Amino acid sequence: MNIRRRTKNIIAALLAMVLCLTGFLPSSGMQTVRAEEKEAKIWFKDSEDNADSGKATFVSDKGGIVYASVEKFTVGQGYLIEPTEVSFEAGETYADIIEKLLKANGYTYDAQNTGMGFYLAEIDHADSGVLNIPQCISNMSEDAPTNDKHKSNPYKDTQGLGEFSYSNYSGWYYFVNNENPGLGMGGVKASDGDVVRYQFTLYGLGADLGDKPNDQTGGIKALELPNKDSVTKNLALMRQILAKDDKADPEGIYKNVLKIVTNMDSTKEQFAQAEQRVSAWLAEYPQKKAERDRAEKEKAEREKAAKEAALQKKYTPAKTTLRSIKNAGKNKVRLTWKKVSKATGYEIYRSTKKKGTYKKIKTISKNKTVSFVTKLPKKKGTCYFKVRTYRKAEGKVYYGKDSAVKSKKVK
Repeated sequence: MNIRRRTKNIIAALLAMVLCLTGFLPSSGMQTVRAEEKEAKIWFKDSEDNADSGKATFVSDKGGIVYASVEKFTVGQGYLIEPTEVSFEAGETYADIIEKLLKANGYTYDAQNTGMGFYLAEIDHADSGVLNIPQCISNMSEDAPTNDKHKSNPYKDTQGLGEFSYSNYSGWYYFVNNENPGLGMGGVKASDGDVVRYQFTLYGLGADLGDKPNDQTGGIKALELPNKDSVTKNLALMRQILAKDDKADPEGIYKNVLKIVTNMDSTKEQFAQAEQRVSAWLAEYPQKKAERDRAEKEKAEREKAAKEAALQKKYTPAKTTLRSIKNAGKNKVRLTWKKVSKATGYEIYRSTKKKGTYKKIKTISKNKTVSFVTKLPKKKGTCYFKVRTYRKAEGKVYYGKDSAVKSKKVK
């Protein structure tokens, strides 16, 4: 082993020790597991095994939904995966959740199987290559990385982001309900309603994420950052709605809020306003959706009525004229009417009362046919006849007005 590699391994070992004490799990010197080659589901034994650590143990005995995000705010690259709902089954851990998230979004990654659980070392194609380190991080100390002064990224070949990217003390962190659980991702079981944020720490082993400093950070003071759990959950809910309703956010509230939430240099006032906008949007959405649906329904009905009226005007045939009713043999008569050029055919109606109910006795399906012979009832009286034009067009039948009534006495 050459001196350069030995030096790198020593640094990696020191970093692994530090990360273990800050909620990470060690990675250096362990076997790397490629996500596309093998599932890396590592479980902590149980809460009793960690009782001496003094850290809280999170448990869940049933499945449910968590609200999750994968964030690169510390390098100014926003979300890798925007806030989203993730369902889980009883017993699944936050190692399982991150695996689901990355797989669902097409990412591969490096993870380590260690004696203490699951450690996410690096995510492929997570680095855009464009650094925009927040000023608040660059101001943390004289040694803090800046856009001009930073370590190189060892994962350039895969555009990855992980341990040692741009800093000797960088890597993937996670918070559950705004707290560092103090255990590896495989040691914390998901609980319904949790908010979990997987975050890339660039400097201070989580101090740039607001986590409490420790001896290994050299006394670097943690940043005071707003609790983004509520807005993370609300953005996940909003995003779910927008996926089904692309007309729900005409003002672009979601994108505008994302810009503020992902910018670590946003002021408290800006963040509070952004948080309030999302909360208000969610509260108002049901009513606005109902109003929009009602307006769209009314508009559709108006448009349908207007279209139908236009079709009626276009296709309704003119009224014909019943010209004559003449004898056509014993107890028979011949009806003759005027030809209507655009009519498909004609319908013949008869009644024994002028203002009574008329019964259709014949449908003429040829436009050129303008006469019809029919029998008269045997009962003496008067028969009344009328003719109606019709036209077939665009799958419908349009009717003209009835002709004037003509009568014939039955002797």
